[in-house]
Amino acid sequence: MKKLYTILLMAVLGSTAAFAQIDMNLYTEPAAEYNPTTVVMPASPLKGQVLFIGGVDFVQTGVNDST
Repeated sequence: MKKLYTILLMAVLGSTAAFAQIDMNLYTEPAAEYNPTTVVMPASPLKGQVLFIGGVDFVQTGVNDST
């Protein structure tokens, strides 16, 4: 009898979990009145320049840098 209850419980839990995923909408349309005129970007979090060391990479940072 214990096996029967366990099987029934697993069937109920499995069907509940399956039906919980069915109504999930994966794509939403933006509102019709949404028309952004300006996009604000946050400031860069970098405080220094990234350096590449090893003789393989070359970083040009200004107009008058030599190659």
